[in-house]
Amino acid sequence: MSMLAFFPWLRISNPISVGDVRIMPYSRGRQPAGEGSKIQEKMDTILQPYQESGDRPVVDAAVMQFAGSDSLRDLSEQEIAEALLLAELLTVCGLSSREYFGGGLQYCNRDNFQLVIQRFTEKDDLQWIRITSRRRDGATNNLTIRADLHIQRPDHVYNYLGISIDTPLLESLLAARKNEDWDRFWESILCFNLANTDNIANAEQIEAVLIVSAFERLLGCSRGNEHDLASKFVSTLVPAEEISISNCPRLNDPQVARRFQHCASVRDAWIRDFFRLRGDFAHGAMTPDYPAVWLLREHLLLSSFVFPLLLKTVLAVGKTYIITREDQDQIDIFEHLACKDLFVPTGDTFHSDSWPWNQVTREILLKRLSETLYKRQD
Repeated sequence: MSMLAFFPWLRISNPISVGDVRIMPYSRGRQPAGEGSKIQEKMDTILQPYQESGDRPVVDAAVMQFAGSDSLRDLSEQEIAEALLLAELLTVCGLSSREYFGGGLQYCNRDNFQLVIQRFTEKDDLQWIRITSRRRDGATNNLTIRADLHIQRPDHVYNYLGISIDTPLLESLLAARKNEDWDRFWESILCFNLANTDNIANAEQIEAVLIVSAFERLLGCSRGNEHDLASKFVSTLVPAEEISISNCPRLNDPQVARRFQHCASVRDAWIRDFFRLRGDFAHGAMTPDYPAVWLLREHLLLSSFVFPLLLKTVLAVGKTYIITREDQDQIDIFEHLACKDLFVPTGDTFHSDSWPWNQVTREILLKRLSETLYKRQD
């Protein structure tokens, strides 16, 4: 029995080293094994059912290669478990690098990183495929002819220019596996990834529950307490200059201000607002009673942006990561973003400059650059 572990919807430009494993770019008929080689032909056959549009097989994907071997060999149960874990780490590092409101060219979601482990034998000449599916009472196996199998790329998954991976974060996570707190790091990453599929079949209310859970696990909040989460979130994610709630337009309403009168900063009010909204969803209310300040989709966007930064900050405390200038810039931008109506464009939605997200980001970064140049002149 041989196996091929691959990512049918992941397009990368260069190999990625993940511990003792390499993620190799795959191009139909050409790489990683080389044009005309038997290994490449087998890979092409295995990936044949995975299609971009119509009956056209994927041209670009990625395959997993364990150290000291080619990509086609039997994997132990331990290696399979390792492959699944590494796929999740790769996912959070891809999500960390994605861009928002940029036309989709540098955007990705968890389903871009779907990992498939296909078993096959030389005897069946790769013509038959057995698909194992999970059931509540166990599992079911379906045997189908490869030529009859068509697995279409999901509509919510696209990858025009290839996906960037936050390599420093990936290296830090690999080092952090020796940390005594690794289990909660790992659990928080799983929750975060599951909340970022963009799959319409997954309710946004459930995604909110997952992301707040990711924050709680990462920060070691075991009591399900708003004040505990807010205190740790605010003290861990520290901008160079914080914004008070009195200076945030969306918190100026007297009734809203009273709800957050004890909050010293926008990020304090934001995480509490998200926690309270999540509470309704966690108790089965798809239509919440809590009058949230931020829209649900704004909470999901902001939390998806800030979680990788929070993860980096926690890893930095454990000395497995060093916060970069770019990281700090993004931390500094967060409260400014939270003060805007992020889904209300100021112009043509086809132009990225029309979105408040990009306007805020550009304004803050230009200000930072100007300050740096001024200091150099002095």
